[in-house]
Amino acid sequence: MPESFEKLLTRLAQDHSIYQSVEEAIRQGVILPVLAHLGWNRDDIREVVPEYHVESGRVDYCLKIGDKKTVFIEVKRTSEDLERHEKQILEYSFADGIEMAVLTNGLLWWLYLPLVRGSWQQRKFFTIDIKQQEPETAVRHFRDFLGRDSVATGAALNQAGSLQASREREQLIKQTIPRAWEHIFSEPDELLLELMADKVESMCGHRPEPQVLARYVHDAFAGQLQKPMHPPTLSKRASLPESVRGKPQTTPGSTISTKRTPRGRGVAVTISGRRFDAASVSDLYSQVLRFLYDKKHIEKLKQHLPYATSNKRYLISTEPFHPNGNEFRVPVEYQGYYMEAHKDYKNALNALGSLLRLVGLDLQYER
Repeated sequence: MPESFEKLLTRLAQDHSIYQSVEEAIRQGVILPVLAHLGWNRDDIREVVPEYHVESGRVDYCLKIGDKKTVFIEVKRTSEDLERHEKQILEYSFADGIEMAVLTNGLLWWLYLPLVRGSWQQRKFFTIDIKQQEPETAVRHFRDFLGRDSVATGAALNQAGSLQASREREQLIKQTIPRAWEHIFSEPDELLLELMADKVESMCGHRPEPQVLARYVHDAFAGQLQKPMHPPTLSKRASLPESVRGKPQTTPGSTISTKRTPRGRGVAVTISGRRFDAASVSDLYSQVLRFLYDKKHIEKLKQHLPYATSNKRYLISTEPFHPNGNEFRVPVEYQGYYMEAHKDYKNALNALGSLLRLVGLDLQYER
């Protein structure tokens, strides 16, 4: 039975191998399947034209309806900063008279109207984010703006133009800000904790442990998430409002199967029946890495290495460097394999659980 569009997007959002994929792999494994679901004949190079030449270069795909060029698509690696490539794709599109352009890394799809007035950034009218948007929502946006029938009838351009000219974007942003705020502080991710750690270190000279920061974020903001928020008056040296520094609150646990959050130092987990007692995240990762290597599970993981938890951080690799070139902050090494242990317990266990599932191992949080 063919895979539905929603299931395709769900699978892509969960596929960590995309973070390490080269552009050719993203084109084959992401772009072409998406276009097929949108009604484009991916096998007809007269309709989905690869490596389309323009006056000063080329774009990865030109979508054509008959002899009419309708959409340019430029594809980059997931680790690439898309903003660096906006000017290029829009200049190509403007020079060729293309009314709609797409810049994508497979997960983020930035949609533009190259011929409208304004800066490059102002010509971006919509973003489809496969990881953050619900699959049904993303499917609707894809079909509205990039579906072959929508493009052929002009409905896609009409809707894009209306959206660009209206205040719908501002309304959507206002509606989404509270949800984004709640998500950031109810489930603080590694990048937020690292940003906070950098700031604390720059101010006092000492770098806090990730679990200390995660606990602070949970406790300080848990009570605030249930209350109406009012925009603060910001100054150059704005500080947290007094209400945030109130009585600590407890918060829901992690996504580990027991749904409890490790609160203090030390942790105990069971991996497919074997118990590991560790004094720290580094100790846990050291034991698990040795276990994976000694029990030959590392052989199954090789095809997934380096394994990323985001487009900026690796969990395990054969070199102690993240995609952006930064060194692992707390590297754990065994037999030429490195794990990044600079994590609070919750993120550490969630990342480890996802990694172990790749080789059929089950992680249970004990303590």
